[in-house]
Amino acid sequence: MKTEFLLTEGGRSAIVQMAPKSKSSERIMKGRCPIFYRIPLSLRLVVTFVLPSILVSPLAASARVIRVPDDYASIQEAIRAATNGDTVSVGPGVYAEVVSITKSLTLERGSIENVIIQGSVYGSAPDITIEGFTIRGALTGIALSQADRSVVKDCHIGPITGGWNDPPNQTGQSVLAIRLTNSQDCRIENNTLIDLRAGSGAPAPPPDHTGPGGNGGAAIGLYLNDVENCQITNNRIRTCLL
Repeated sequence: MKTEFLLTEGGRSAIVQMAPKSKSSERIMKGRCPIFYRIPLSLRLVVTFVLPSILVSPLAASARVIRVPDDYASIQEAIRAATNGDTVSVGPGVYAEVVSITKSLTLERGSIENVIIQGSVYGSAPDITIEGFTIRGALTGIALSQADRSVVKDCHIGPITGGWNDPPNQTGQSVLAIRLTNSQDCRIENNTLIDLRAGSGAPAPPPDHTGPGGNGGAAIGLYLNDVENCQITNNRIRTCLL
């Protein structure tokens, strides 16, 4: 039966497996592993050195930081160029786009100045992090689905204002700050959801504007469906009007 332990000396570390003596163990001890001279030669040593390069996972070793607008003009272009584990860091400005994330990556504000997405962010991959943005202008702020272990933090979502839908019913449009569905082990923390105003529905038809108009929509700060073991902490909702 082998015994395995970690031995450290002079800043070097090794995992040591010990078993009965053999000739090969004497060769190892005599010339190739001087830090182990103190271990009796009656034990066979099978040594695997633990180097910093193999303590880092392949995903972490190859991760890149892609900068917007330095490397790519838009957030979506940067995401297309990214691979799993990368970070897309966005500089100050207003970005009018609908962002779609289908990779395990981090989308972060890359400046102390405000970074505004005039649109929505959609995600459908595990291990997505969205951090530090102001998101406004579309009917939905952030929507994640099948996004296990994802994180939404330090975002300011709003204002979002709904109008009314097209005929025939002309109902008021619903607005939604954060939606999370079909996911587990996620974190939604330190977000501010502000000035969410649902559409009131179209007025009654002319000429006298009597009779039924369109039904009003809903204003939803945080919508969760089919989620498990998620942490929702320190989020603030202000001015949510139907």
